[in-house]
Amino acid sequence: MQTIPLHTNMKLAIYTGGYLSEKFRVPLHTICQQIKMLAGKETNHQFILIGEALTMHQFEWPGNCTVIELNKPPRFVLSKKNWHHRAVQQIIRREKPDIMLASFDGFYYRFAIPLLLWLNDLSFLEKELGVKKRKISGSKKLLQKNLAKANAIIVTTHYLQSVLEQQMQIPTSKIHVIQPLVDASFSPVDINEKMKIKNELTQHKEYFMVVAAYYNDALLIDILKTYSVFKKRQLSGMKLLLVLQNCETIQSFKKIFSTYKYRNDVLLKINPSVGDMQKWISAAYGIVYPVQAEIHSPFLLEAMQMAVPLMAYPTTINKELAGAAALYADEMAYTALADKMMLLYKDESLKAVQVQKGLEQLHKRQAEADLSNLWGLLQHAVG
Repeated sequence: MQTIPLHTNMKLAIYTGGYLSEKFRVPLHTICQQIKMLAGKETNHQFILIGEALTMHQFEWPGNCTVIELNKPPRFVLSKKNWHHRAVQQIIRREKPDIMLASFDGFYYRFAIPLLLWLNDLSFLEKELGVKKRKISGSKKLLQKNLAKANAIIVTTHYLQSVLEQQMQIPTSKIHVIQPLVDASFSPVDINEKMKIKNELTQHKEYFMVVAAYYNDALLIDILKTYSVFKKRQLSGMKLLLVLQNCETIQSFKKIFSTYKYRNDVLLKINPSVGDMQKWISAAYGIVYPVQAEIHSPFLLEAMQMAVPLMAYPTTINKELAGAAALYADEMAYTALADKMMLLYKDESLKAVQVQKGLEQLHKRQAEADLSNLWGLLQHAVG
């Protein structure tokens, strides 16, 4: 990358989302991790983080970060989207940042300052996630307006780069693939620490951990079906840790779960802290990622860094992120995912092989991942 003049005491606004993140479960974890690490490195600059309280509270931010939480709109508000838009506009006018880095959140960014648009994926355009056709059409038009306005577009996968180029005719020169880094705090733990975590969580029982970038009723039911197939085949005390984050269907799922045959072997955890996620991932026998849509998940990278094997569906994004480190289901069916759980459960040597493949995949990715690339784009946009 070309040498860029240093701007001192920059003020950066980072909007992580509030409307779509709640409604369509857009994964914001990745952008927050990158900004946390970047702010810790660029201590002479001020970072204004704007987003929903649930996301903001999951992180411990450096001293040069100011967190501004977006409260939930009042019940009587006719348009939650417009409410969020106005709230963000007011914050930008008050804080007067030099530049804005923002995830797409369903409205048009009319600000006069330079804009960098961050996209993890296009989950808000996925019919499979229950998004209505009318909303998909509206979101797509707004996305295209923002893509045209943005000084630069940041994506986290080459897959998404190709989608923007081929389906939305965005020039290649405007799109920048930033390989996300995983925070160093996601690191393997020793056997004694694993035993301590399992003692607290499952009374020393091994467990598979299920994490996902989004949840709906259909996906949650498929997860239970997957575990049922596994339990019927292996007849052991292996538990399932099901972590629900930003889930809109918790109450309806709890009704279904109350009659589930193996409910006593399933641990439900709702909106945990990053610290708890780190502990649970580190001690898991394996991570099951049950999403069939093309959605970016930071959990895959975090699990690899913590030396935990993966099982997932063979989506293009999953393969780009995890490479050979994941055991991929042979087809897009919950029974096929259960097959991989059985395979890993029966073969301890395979577990060690997959862990090593994960560390090799991370090493390969981190050779391309560099926060200076993101910082360079921000500096260049300010001019």
